[in-house]
Amino acid sequence: MPPNTFSSKLLYASGTVSFSAKDVAFGSFVLFYYTSVVGLQGSLAGAALFIAMVWDAVTDPVVGSFSDHLQSRWGRRHPLMAIGGIPLGICLFALFNVPADLSQWQIFAWMLVTCLLLRTFLTIFTVPYLALGAELSDDYLERSSIAGMRTIFGWISGITLGAIAWGVIFAGDGDTDARLISHNYFVFGATCFVVVAVFTTLSIIGTANRIPFLPKLGEDEHGFGVSKMFSDILVALKNFNFRIAFIVSLTIGLATGLNGALGTHMGAYFWELTTEQIFYQTVGTFIPIIVMMLGMGKLNEIVEKQNILKLCILVLTLNTLWLVPGRLLGILPDNGTEALFYIVIVQGYISAAVIIWFQTVSASFLAKHQSCCCPGRQASRHAACILRPALH
Repeated sequence: MPPNTFSSKLLYASGTVSFSAKDVAFGSFVLFYYTSVVGLQGSLAGAALFIAMVWDAVTDPVVGSFSDHLQSRWGRRHPLMAIGGIPLGICLFALFNVPADLSQWQIFAWMLVTCLLLRTFLTIFTVPYLALGAELSDDYLERSSIAGMRTIFGWISGITLGAIAWGVIFAGDGDTDARLISHNYFVFGATCFVVVAVFTTLSIIGTANRIPFLPKLGEDEHGFGVSKMFSDILVALKNFNFRIAFIVSLTIGLATGLNGALGTHMGAYFWELTTEQIFYQTVGTFIPIIVMMLGMGKLNEIVEKQNILKLCILVLTLNTLWLVPGRLLGILPDNGTEALFYIVIVQGYISAAVIIWFQTVSASFLAKHQSCCCPGRQASRHAACILRPALH
């Protein structure tokens, strides 16, 4: 297999904008929009998000197995990526454009159906997309490079979209809190649609020339069925390293997901941050990204990968435990002070750096062990469909 050029790696990595946009939307705005702007009860909004997450866990292995056994002139991954990209952007737009004068249950139905469709198209794009990343090269170091570029691109795109949201779309509007203006969410949804449609298309076109070199189906891998789907899942779960990676990723995913979903509520009502402060906080996240880009390679040479994962978990846990309790106990400075603002952003930057390191190493770690998981070096496809919901 010929090596990937830098431009081809970058074009592949651009596809990560699909779930970067989803992460920004759900991590900063969805829950706040539906409860504080649209007026949906928090219990109903939470129920809609929970049902969508359960649905995501069901569809991931189905799409993963279907992609594994798909036969077409465009390969196994690209057709599904093409089906999922633009509809995902449409769903993000619809999510932030609830029709006026709906009852509580009608708003709930709109949110639920939109979230279910969004999660479905996200799965259709990202499961084959992640599997494709491990198939673009048969060299471990190059796969690690691809995974690292994808992780960094995801963070950069997420921060950029967040900065545009807080610095432009939700910028202060006189005495009115811009977070409470419904039109701003229309603009944000439209922005999400554009970036998702553009970058998923770039990723598909930019990797199309690799289709002839991608792994082909084995003699016993033709056809798709429920039995094969469960067989694929069992193959991945038989690998001890993968089981550990899955459990750890699920735990971190739950913690960071909960933190992200309540982030805007915490910023607005607990820390009492302004939209301008949140903008600076968001833009400043480039600091840990730059630090990790410059130092991660050297760190990976010094520390064993298993120890890196343990270290990341330990630091992330300790860094999460002190901030909110410190404020509740009155140990930290008062709200509205610069000292508190800097404490909050530094704590966030430490967590961001650790998560970037964990995501990059876990992705390359998984690719390294793919030959142990199942014959024919196909573990990446089984692993991707199971690990993705844990990470996202």
